[in-house]
Amino acid sequence: MSVAHDSITGAHLRIRKTNDKVLSSFYWPGVDGDVARYSRSCDECQRTVKKGTVPRVPLEKVPLIDTPFKRVAIDLVGPINPPSEAGHRY
Repeated sequence: MSVAHDSITGAHLRIRKTNDKVLSSFYWPGVDGDVARYSRSCDECQRTVKKGTVPRVPLEKVPLIDTPFKRVAIDLVGPINPPSEAGHRY
C-alpha cells in the first residue's frame, strides 16, 4: 500500500485510485477496507490537502515513441531493505 499511495508514482491519490493501483497487482480479503484505512491515516495527506478540494489535473497526450531507446523508464521505488546480495537498494 505504501508504494501505491506514498511513493512518487502513488502521488497520495484518493482512496479509489489507490485501491485500483493495489488491486492491479494484489488481492486479499478486506483489501478495500485496508486501503481506505491506510489512505485516511496518511499524515502527509491530512496535513496538506483540504477535505474535498483535490484539483483534477488535465489529461495530456502521450507522444508515440517509434525509435528504440528514445525514451527510457526507471523504477522509482526505494530504498529497499534488506539490500540484494549485490548490495542494491533501489
